[in-house]
Amino acid sequence: NSVCFFGHSTVVTAQGNRFFKSNKNSVIFWDKLEGEMLGEVVGHSDAILQVDVHLATRRMVTASLDRTARLWKIPDPKEEKKKGRVTRMCKFGCGFLAEEKGVAEHEGECPMRDVTCEACGDTVEAGRLQTHCNEDCRERKITCECGVVVVSKDMEAHSTDGCPVVKVKCEKCAGMVKKADLVKHKAESCPERKVDCALGCGKFFAHSHAFKHEASECPHREETCAECEDVVEHCKMTHHRERQCASRMISCRKCGLEMKFMQGMKHDANECPKRNVPCSVCKEGVPMDEREHHEQNTCPKRPTPCKYLLHGCFARTPLDELEAHEAQCSFIPPEPEPEPEEVEAESPMAEEVEMEKEITNCSKCQFSLKGCPKCEGKFCAKCMTQSGLPNKGLCLTCTKQEILKARKTKSTAQVKMQF
Repeated sequence: NSVCFFGHSTVVTAQGNRFFKSNKNSVIFWDKLEGEMLGEVVGHSDAILQVDVHLATRRMVTASLDRTARLWKIPDPKEEKKKGRVTRMCKFGCGFLAEEKGVAEHEGECPMRDVTCEACGDTVEAGRLQTHCNEDCRERKITCECGVVVVSKDMEAHSTDGCPVVKVKCEKCAGMVKKADLVKHKAESCPERKVDCALGCGKFFAHSHAFKHEASECPHREETCAECEDVVEHCKMTHHRERQCASRMISCRKCGLEMKFMQGMKHDANECPKRNVPCSVCKEGVPMDEREHHEQNTCPKRPTPCKYLLHGCFARTPLDELEAHEAQCSFIPPEPEPEPEEVEAESPMAEEVEMEKEITNCSKCQFSLKGCPKCEGKFCAKCMTQSGLPNKGLCLTCTKQEILKARKTKSTAQVKMQF
């Protein structure tokens, strides 16, 4: 059975009385009882990841990062001695095992021998010399990002004082910026640089706050009116809603009806009952709801029948011209000739009136008689009502005269309506 240990940079395997350990691109093995290094096998070009040993057949399999797996025959030092071979291992500890001559040649080229760096004078292993010269040597030449070739030991001083591309910390935004670009960064691209409002409100703030300010704080930011959907500046929104919005509510100055402003022109032109419309007769402007009354009753140009209608004049003349027409009307009746004066004789009717003055009660119903205001005669209101005549506070004779007069007036009005 074998035990493997992982997690470090090497792989260790125990098999029988031997230990096997990977060493970069080789495998070293020991005698675990005597602690003696028995040998090393070298052949991979990269680090070894897995070692598996089978002592019965003296075979070993290794897997490496160089994407290869190798099968090894494990050398046995005791058998080598039996064959008359005297072997030893490299004194530099690389694990190389061979005869004396081969080991001596190997030690002159062993990668673990000490050599001196020509640039800095440090002593390093021969296998690490190239890496030392490229990565660790204090005197190696390094090309800075700015293009200047600097010795490694002077790089720190160059980066601190003279390199234009070394990154320094911006004291405003705490970002790392090239030293040569620091002034430009503060002026143009630093998120904490001071800028004024792009909408023109005059305020100054950090550039990182600009979006929030212009979106929700600036009085000149644009907003959409909820009523008419026009885009208006925030500081002008109140004035817009009160004075300019097409959907604001207004009252008609003539009729008092409330409506949207956009409906006002249509209302004033076609719907308002108080709008001015021309009179069909005089062409003067009058309120719509008063036009009919104006045309029939107050219009100075309304057609009016001549007062001589009953005499045959059927002309309908404008009211303001009626007086001139009636003065020249061809149907003016001739003036009646003066009648000779006659001595009035006492008529029987007068005698009856005098008699009625003496009578105070009705002879039929004994109801008290009343005086007629026109002829000073007396009459019974109760008997007149029962006879079907209207009670106008007059005597029978005067009541009949009034009825005849009313019928005559009615017929005249009917004739006027025909013309």
